[in-house]
Order: sequence, then C-alpha cells, then structure tokens
Amino acid sequence: MATQIATSRCGVTFAATDYGTVIVLTPCCKADGKGSTDGIVCRGCYAPVPNIYGGSGIISDKAINNTAFDFMRKAVAKLGNCPCADDCAIFTMHDLMEGTFTIVPHAA
Repeated sequence: MATQIATSRCGVTFAATDYGTVIVLTPCCKADGKGSTDGIVCRGCYAPVPNIYGGSGIISDKAINNTAFDFMRKAVAKLGNCPCADDCAIFTMHDLMEGTFTIVPHAA
C-alpha cells in the first residue's frame, strides 16, 4: 500500500500510497484510518482516531497538488500542533516524494 513514508518535524507520519494518494498514519500502529460505525478508527488496532486519519490528498506523477498540500498542512497543524504548518508540510512532502516533487495549483 505505502510506497514511501515520511515523518514531519512535529511528529506526524505520512505515506504516499500505490493508489496515488497521500495519507496520514496513526501514531499507535502507523496504519491508516478507516470508517466504522463509531467514526474513524485505526486499521491496526481499531482504536478511535480523529477524522483526519480517514482523509487523503491526491498525488499524480510525482506532483502534489493543492489538495494534498492542504491535507498535509491541516494534519500537521491539527495533529502536530505545528506553528509553521506550511513549512512543515513542504519539508515533509519533499521527504515523502524523495526530493522530486512539484506543487501543482488548482485549475482556474
């Protein structure tokens, strides 16, 4: 499932998946979140986790568009209590994509 994993400076772990998305991994099991009748749970231990663990952003051909960047920025701000979420997301994207990424803006 995960092709590359990177942890932000504030401790939030992300993975790029084979499905062309970036996800945030749970701190308990380093697994993704999944929906259940009780909300979002860790796929590894089924403990309840915040809803952001059930989200993702889109990647295509080594390009991270604004949905992935926004997703990562929100995750580090919320989960890592990061005061510099933009910078943290950019550095983590760089690590996640092995230093070869571009940010593709939304189409007008």
